[in-house]
Amino acid sequence: MKELIDQASEIIAKSKYVVVFTGAGISTESGIPDFRSTEGIWTKYDPYEYGSYQGFLKDPSKYWMMAKETRKIIEDAKPNDAHKALATLEHEYCKVKAVITQNIDYLHTTAGNSKVLELHGTYQKNFCMDCTEDFSIDDVKKQLDSNIIPPKCECGGVIKSSSILFGEPLPTSVFQKAKLEVERCDCLIVIGTSLRVQPAASFPFMAATSGSKVIIVNNEQTDFDHLAKVVIHGNASSVMVKLLESLRKMAIDF
Repeated sequence: MKELIDQASEIIAKSKYVVVFTGAGISTESGIPDFRSTEGIWTKYDPYEYGSYQGFLKDPSKYWMMAKETRKIIEDAKPNDAHKALATLEHEYCKVKAVITQNIDYLHTTAGNSKVLELHGTYQKNFCMDCTEDFSIDDVKKQLDSNIIPPKCECGGVIKSSSILFGEPLPTSVFQKAKLEVERCDCLIVIGTSLRVQPAASFPFMAATSGSKVIIVNNEQTDFDHLAKVVIHGNASSVMVKLLESLRKMAIDF
């Protein structure tokens, strides 16, 4: 693995505009299970009944009952070494210009990255389905803790989390910004995603065809490994810590 780590760090060292694309695998070490794993939330709840947009429109209380039970997992989560490494690559090395994530856990922002594009929204933000007024997570928690399910706006409308449900389109503006970042970068680091969910899974192809170097860090193989200059199989934290160590040893003037 050391050779691969050194190859990846050399690519990053020579790059001017690094963009990172992350999935669930970067947050599992923070205690947030992959929803699709054998211990994931979808083994307990039917995703199309509790986690789909159509299901929410039919009966929003089911989503919010699930959210009330599972929210503490996300609330208690802290950025792990992989999140912190990406913040270091931005602030200490001035390499990472944007982080694109499929995660709703807000951990990249908590870790310190400045430009985070949340493709699937975040649990931190909520809004009224009728009047579109914004609500903080604290506003929603007060209602959930008082067993007001689903939580509601003063206008009577149902409150919805900004996190994207199955069957709900991605926010167009966020996806377009992410697409522009991928097209602009000269290095795309992909961390902790199987690259099976479109349209975001097209990012490595987009980057590679525009001449950018792609680095993939994931526990398992992906269908896009052949497009990458370097593929490292391992957990995100240990790989990113080693990558930072390799960068420091290079003694390159960043």
